[in-house]
Amino acid sequence: MFETLDLPSLDKTVKRLLVVWGVFLIPWPLMVWGAAMASGRGIVSEIVFYSVLAYPILFMISFIYRREKPRLVWLPALSFVGVFLSTIADDLLR
Repeated sequence: MFETLDLPSLDKTVKRLLVVWGVFLIPWPLMVWGAAMASGRGIVSEIVFYSVLAYPILFMISFIYRREKPRLVWLPALSFVGVFLSTIADDLLR
Protein backbone atom coordinates (compact mmCIF):
# COMPACT_ATOMS: atom_id res chain seq x y z
CA MET A 1 0.00 0.00 0.00
CA PHE A 2 2.75 2.44 0.87
CA GLU A 3 5.63 2.78 -1.50
CA THR A 4 8.92 4.26 -0.52
CA LEU A 5 10.53 6.79 -2.75
CA ASP A 6 14.08 5.84 -3.53
CA LEU A 7 15.88 9.09 -4.11
CA PRO A 8 19.01 8.87 -6.20
CA SER A 9 22.17 9.16 -4.16
CA LEU A 10 24.26 12.25 -4.61
CA ASP A 11 27.56 12.06 -6.39
CA LYS A 12 30.65 12.84 -4.31
CA THR A 13 31.42 15.85 -6.46
CA VAL A 14 27.94 17.27 -5.86
CA LYS A 15 28.26 16.78 -2.11
CA ARG A 16 31.68 18.39 -1.97
CA LEU A 17 30.71 21.39 -4.07
CA LEU A 18 27.60 22.01 -1.98
CA VAL A 19 29.77 22.02 1.14
CA VAL A 20 32.27 24.41 -0.48
CA TRP A 21 29.52 26.78 -1.67
CA GLY A 22 27.93 26.61 1.79
CA VAL A 23 31.22 27.56 3.45
CA PHE A 24 31.46 30.59 1.16
CA LEU A 25 28.12 31.77 2.57
CA ILE A 26 29.76 32.43 5.96
CA PRO A 27 31.82 35.48 4.87
CA TRP A 28 29.14 36.53 2.35
CA PRO A 29 27.84 39.53 4.41
CA LEU A 30 31.39 40.91 4.53
CA MET A 31 31.72 40.49 0.77
CA VAL A 32 28.46 42.39 0.21
CA TRP A 33 29.64 45.16 2.51
CA GLY A 34 32.98 45.39 0.70
CA ALA A 35 31.34 45.37 -2.72
CA ALA A 36 28.92 48.08 -1.61
CA MET A 37 31.77 50.22 -0.32
CA ALA A 38 33.57 49.93 -3.67
CA SER A 39 30.47 50.59 -5.79
CA GLY A 40 31.21 54.27 -6.36
CA ARG A 41 33.65 53.73 -9.23
CA GLY A 42 31.41 52.82 -12.15
CA ILE A 43 30.03 49.94 -14.16
CA VAL A 44 32.76 47.47 -13.19
CA SER A 45 32.06 47.81 -9.51
CA GLU A 46 28.32 47.42 -10.17
CA ILE A 47 29.02 44.09 -11.85
CA VAL A 48 30.95 42.99 -8.77
CA PHE A 49 28.15 44.18 -6.47
CA TYR A 50 25.40 42.34 -8.35
CA SER A 51 27.42 39.15 -8.74
CA VAL A 52 28.04 39.13 -4.98
CA LEU A 53 24.33 39.72 -4.34
CA ALA A 54 23.36 36.90 -6.70
CA TYR A 55 25.53 34.30 -4.95
CA PRO A 56 23.05 33.10 -2.28
CA ILE A 57 20.26 32.89 -4.86
CA LEU A 58 22.43 30.76 -7.14
CA PHE A 59 23.41 28.60 -4.16
CA MET A 60 19.78 28.00 -3.20
CA ILE A 61 18.87 27.04 -6.77
CA SER A 62 21.73 24.55 -6.89
CA PHE A 63 20.76 23.16 -3.47
CA ILE A 64 17.08 22.74 -4.33
CA TYR A 65 17.77 20.99 -7.66
CA ARG A 66 20.75 18.95 -6.45
CA ARG A 67 19.05 15.60 -7.14
CA GLU A 68 17.06 16.37 -10.30
CA LYS A 69 19.76 18.36 -12.08
CA PRO A 70 23.14 17.69 -10.47
CA ARG A 71 24.92 19.86 -13.05
CA LEU A 72 23.30 22.94 -11.50
CA VAL A 73 25.70 22.56 -8.58
CA TRP A 74 28.16 24.60 -10.67
CA LEU A 75 25.73 27.54 -10.82
CA PRO A 76 27.24 29.53 -7.89
CA ALA A 77 30.51 29.66 -9.80
CA LEU A 78 28.87 32.21 -12.10
CA SER A 79 29.21 34.88 -9.45
CA PHE A 80 32.96 34.25 -9.25
CA VAL A 81 33.17 34.36 -13.04
CA GLY A 82 31.39 37.74 -12.96
CA VAL A 83 33.91 39.12 -10.47
CA PHE A 84 36.81 37.74 -12.51
CA LEU A 85 35.50 39.18 -15.78
CA SER A 86 34.85 42.54 -14.16
CA THR A 87 38.47 42.77 -13.03
CA ILE A 88 39.59 42.00 -16.57
CA ALA A 89 37.22 44.67 -17.89
CA ASP A 90 38.54 47.12 -15.32
CA ASP A 91 42.09 46.56 -16.57
CA LEU A 92 41.00 46.98 -20.19
CA LEU A 93 39.12 50.20 -19.49
CA ARG A 94 42.12 51.87 -17.88
